[in-house]
Amino acid sequence: MSVLLPLLVAVAVFSGATAYQSMRRRRWLEERFGTRRERRSVSENARLVRARVGRPLERTEARLAGTRLWQLTERLLEQAGLRLRTAELFYIVGAGDVLLFLFVLAAGESFFVAFLLAVAAAVGVRVWLSLKAARRVRAFEDQLPELLGSIAGALRAGHSFQQSLQAVVEDAPQPTAGEFARVLAEARLGRSFEEALGDLSRRVGSRELEFALDAVVIQRQVGGSLSGILDIVADAIRQRQQFKLKVRALTSMGRTSARLLLGLPIAVALLLSVLNSSYMHPLFATSAGHSLLLLAAVLLCLGAFALHRTVDVKE
Repeated sequence: MSVLLPLLVAVAVFSGATAYQSMRRRRWLEERFGTRRERRSVSENARLVRARVGRPLERTEARLAGTRLWQLTERLLEQAGLRLRTAELFYIVGAGDVLLFLFVLAAGESFFVAFLLAVAAAVGVRVWLSLKAARRVRAFEDQLPELLGSIAGALRAGHSFQQSLQAVVEDAPQPTAGEFARVLAEARLGRSFEEALGDLSRRVGSRELEFALDAVVIQRQVGGSLSGILDIVADAIRQRQQFKLKVRALTSMGRTSARLLLGLPIAVALLLSVLNSSYMHPLFATSAGHSLLLLAAVLLCLGAFALHRTVDVKE
């Protein structure tokens, strides 16, 4: 028995090593001499999978593309620079809300609390998307005067507008480099330069960019010194940005007070829920408490709107 056991172990190890070497050799032969038919079948399967996944997305877009919320979300995705379709975001947020709702119900909370958390999660995604889009647009506007000055310098050196834009975009930071590179790619594919610039203005949603592109389009139609116009536009945008910074500095105290006033009730409610859950239980478990929570949410929204209009200074 003492001799048979090492023999069996040796046979098992040898058989495993032989099978592993055979599997490696077969895999190498398949990768090295794989037939075109096998590769075609793999590509066809991938195409079928993409078609099955994309079919419900296309149906959702066809039904909801005309709604205002859908168009606003699509514009926010473009402004935020996310490579994500509106239908994909819709299904991701919907699936996340359903899972969160079921998890809260399984944890023993009431239907109202689960529904409230699901709505809060969806609103949180919307707020995050708006903040990301606003941050990207602000970065674009900060880089725009320098970009226009560089294009004006290239024009004075004797280049055309497209050549100047191509030379500047190669060294420009993001997001200006990506957006103007898309304009150049559309122009190479046969789209008119004016249409590509107009689509850029709509996609970014910046007033400064709209002002600069209007000047470029008018110059291309009526003629004139484009480099001089771009220098004037860049100087005007710098002055507008300095004015914005001054306005933000003057209204910083009001904006901070508004955030504190809006966040204080929510913070107190969360703190009391953690420290003394029985004290807050009637607010979340009774119909009267649900009505009070709904009234508080409406009043908070009205207060946020009023405070925003108070500290929002038109340029």
